[in-house]
Amino acid sequence: MILLGGQYDRNRGSVSPEYPGVSEIKHTYSGNVEIVTESTDPVDDYTNVILITYDEKQRPIEKKSINSYKKRCYWIKKAYDESNNLQQEYFLDESGQTTSIIEYKPNNEKGASPSYIRTSQSKDFTKDDIFTYNEKGQWISQLVLLNGDPISYSERTIEYFHLTLFD
Repeated sequence: MILLGGQYDRNRGSVSPEYPGVSEIKHTYSGNVEIVTESTDPVDDYTNVILITYDEKQRPIEKKSINSYKKRCYWIKKAYDESNNLQQEYFLDESGQTTSIIEYKPNNEKGASPSYIRTSQSKDFTKDDIFTYNEKGQWISQLVLLNGDPISYSERTIEYFHLTLFD
């Protein structure tokens, strides 16, 4: 068992800025399943449990989140191609029926920067996220299409630096 985040700080309300309201995060393992338990301040008495199932190649193939109110927050199944690239994510309802599919497709345009297209299909719409990545694998641009029409475009600049603590 691993405890992440360290000392709970009531003034901040969390173990870290990445997990607002969470006072403790524990990772336990049983066979090919990782169990992540996120707990809040004891006064709130709220717990979220995430079950992550891995295949024989240690790729996450299923992720379920259930909170202390016995409500499922989400249920996702993942499929990979023979090169270990994520191909599809299936979002499921309480009964295990698919509600939405995200397909990951490489964007193979000649001369294009490394990128992929993520298509989300639901009963009401199709949403495409087209990402472009830098040489370190971080996304640097995202174009979002809703039913084929652009609705947003984002760019980000990532500055890398080397930090030396001692001379």
